[in-house]
Amino acid sequence: MKKPLFIILTILSPFLLTAQNNWTTSPSSYRDPYNKPNRTRSNQDSANKDMPVYRHLLKISPLQILNGNIPIFYERKLNRKLSLEVSAGITFEDYIFDATYNDPQFSTQPSSPIRTYEPGYSLSGSLKYYPSNLLQALQGFYFAPLIGYSSYRSQAEIPGSNNSIYGPGYTVPAGQIQESITFTDFSINFGYIMYIENLIPIEFYGGMGARLRNISRAYNVTSTTNNTTGTTTELVPTISDIKPTISFGVKIGLGFL
Repeated sequence: MKKPLFIILTILSPFLLTAQNNWTTSPSSYRDPYNKPNRTRSNQDSANKDMPVYRHLLKISPLQILNGNIPIFYERKLNRKLSLEVSAGITFEDYIFDATYNDPQFSTQPSSPIRTYEPGYSLSGSLKYYPSNLLQALQGFYFAPLIGYSSYRSQAEIPGSNNSIYGPGYTVPAGQIQESITFTDFSINFGYIMYIENLIPIEFYGGMGARLRNISRAYNVTSTTNNTTGTTTELVPTISDIKPTISFGVKIGLGFL
């Protein structure tokens, strides 16, 4: 038993001596993850010297096209732990909203509206906090309060309705009615930013909060004037409420010094 142990120690002795020499001559190179006083600012910087130190990021969020929104995000580093992100975008048809919205008056309509979607706009602002002591802002985990606003516009026409009251059974092509949908969002977002080849930022994010909805759409409205009943296509504010929201997605872009 002693002979094999002696052979093993003989083989490992050069490695043990090298490790001991490194520990003695350069103790600062050792980073004890459980001993915070050893994790000095210089050690942190050297440990992350290969990470990019950008001050500006430009990003897009491809998944938001499902919400009919194409925003461009700009994030600016304020200090080691804080950054400010703003966005501006163009909106069109919100596919997810149209697929999931339960129209309270749809069952009373003789036919579905013919909608032509027009460009709208979106805006957002967010102050991001990066809690890590090892990484700087624009790197790693963050959480952030966010305020967003998006406006959707469309022209609607309901076939077979009147654009004024003509009397029972008399119909003319309906006029184009301007519709609008606006969302105002308040949420807390969480995310993580990593880099491909230390050049291209990839950001994964999610959040939860509340959404103020204001929806005005065109409907057939039947009314009676001077004992004459007719149907007109009118703009009706159908919803003004607040709903909980959950969001998630990914952003990709470029970094600048």
